[in-house]
Amino acid sequence: MFPSCSRKFASSVTLRFRCTEYHHLPAVLNHLASSGYDKSSTYVTSRNENSVISKGMGIGRVWGKDYDSNGWKTTDVYREEAVKYLTDAYPFLAVQGIKPFLTGNKCRGHYTAFVAEVTKAMGYGSVQLAKGGGKIGDDVRLKLSDIGLTVVKNRRTRRIKVHGEWEPRDLVLREEIDYVAGKQQGDMEAKDVELARAIARGEAEECGGTVECGCCCDDVAFEEMCQCDEGHLFCLDCLRRYAEEQLFGQQKSKLECMSLGEDGKKCKGCFSQDMIKRALPKKVLEKLEEAAFLSAVESAGLEVRGERSEAMT
Repeated sequence: MFPSCSRKFASSVTLRFRCTEYHHLPAVLNHLASSGYDKSSTYVTSRNENSVISKGMGIGRVWGKDYDSNGWKTTDVYREEAVKYLTDAYPFLAVQGIKPFLTGNKCRGHYTAFVAEVTKAMGYGSVQLAKGGGKIGDDVRLKLSDIGLTVVKNRRTRRIKVHGEWEPRDLVLREEIDYVAGKQQGDMEAKDVELARAIARGEAEECGGTVECGCCCDDVAFEEMCQCDEGHLFCLDCLRRYAEEQLFGQQKSKLECMSLGEDGKKCKGCFSQDMIKRALPKKVLEKLEEAAFLSAVESAGLEVRGERSEAMT
C-alpha cells in the first residue's frame, strides 16, 4: 500500500490510532493518504527481470511470486545461484545430480519445488539428520535414487562453505529461501500444536474435564476451545472449517459467531484475532488477513493500484 513509508513512522501512526484490529485500519490509511508520511531511507524502487508488482497485502511476497507454484519463469542467475545454495544446503547429495533435478520437469528451475521433492522422499526429520552428518539409511538412498538424486559416499570431500559468508544476488531467490524456511518452521509448529492437543484431550478425558463444542457437540479439552466475544465455545476444528467456508465460499472477511439463541436469532458476537490465529492454518490466516485488509482499504475510500494506493476522488 505505502511501500516507501518509513516503518518507524508507520508504527507511530498505528500506535496513535490504537490500531489493534482490522476495523481500525481505515483511520490509519486515511491519515497516510491525506497527511503524507516519512519515507524510508532503505526503500528500493528497482525490480529485476523476475519482478511482478505485489498486490493486496503481499504477505511474504515482496516480489509478487507464488513460491508454491512453478508457473513463473526463473532466470539464469536464479538457477545458477540456486544450484550453488542447494549444493551447500544438501551436502549429502552428489553435485552432478542437483542441477539436472532442479531444472528438470518436476522442479522446472524452482528452489521451493526442489526442497519439497527432497523432503517428500526423505521425510523432514531425515533431511535434518542428514544435514547434520547423520547416517542415511538404504531405504532413503533408494527413494532419492528413484527421483534422480544420488547420496555421496564421503560428504567431507565436497562442502562449499557459503552459509554466513555468501548470499544469492538474485533477490527473488533470497526471498524464496526465507519463505521456505518460514514454511518449514510453520509446519513443525503445527505438528507440535497437534501433539499438544492430543495430550490435552487425553488428560481431559481421563479426569472427565472435557467441554462440549457448540457446533459439532464433540467433547474436547478446554485447551482446544475458542470463544466469541459473547462467550460461546467452539472447538478449533469447527472454527477452522467455518472460517474456510466464510472466506472461500461466502467471500467474507469478518467471522461472526456461529451460535443461535433460544429465540433462533444469531449471536452478534465475533471472534477476536487471537482466537482466529489459534484456529487457522497459516495459509488460510494469510488469505483472511488479506481479505480483511482489502475490505478496510475499500471502507477508507482508497483504490489499490499496483504497489500504490491513492484516495479515490
